[in-house]
Amino acid sequence: MSKGLTTCFTMLALLCFSQGGCSGDPRAYEDHSRDAMRYAVTLKQMVYEVVNEAIRAPDPGDIIWPLVLELEQKDRPRGDFAQVVDELHQEASQLHASCQQAPSGRPADLESRLRRLLALAEKLPGEPVAAFRPFDD
Repeated sequence: MSKGLTTCFTMLALLCFSQGGCSGDPRAYEDHSRDAMRYAVTLKQMVYEVVNEAIRAPDPGDIIWPLVLELEQKDRPRGDFAQVVDELHQEASQLHASCQQAPSGRPADLESRLRRLLALAEKLPGEPVAAFRPFDD
């Protein structure tokens, strides 16, 4: 390859990378990691997904545990939703403990307690995906 052609390719590569890639349309990065509203919407969806799986799971405690772990995180942006997140954490933790203690892994009041989790999640903003509505009523 000639020296001129190599230089041309090198210049083209530098131009592409300096422009944020060859697309020519670099998008500005937005950091949403401290956005309490977005976190609350995501958390609401997570609760719906957990309830949807837990109601059908042979061992619902295994499904609830990741939610408990998420709710224990202290570095998440809670903003005006801190009290609801704390209530969700308490309810999910107690439900997980009940699942662990139940001989079958499914406490007798599982459905009513999952409904309480959903009722708490309803205090958060956003609308969960319809497919994740576990109860028909």
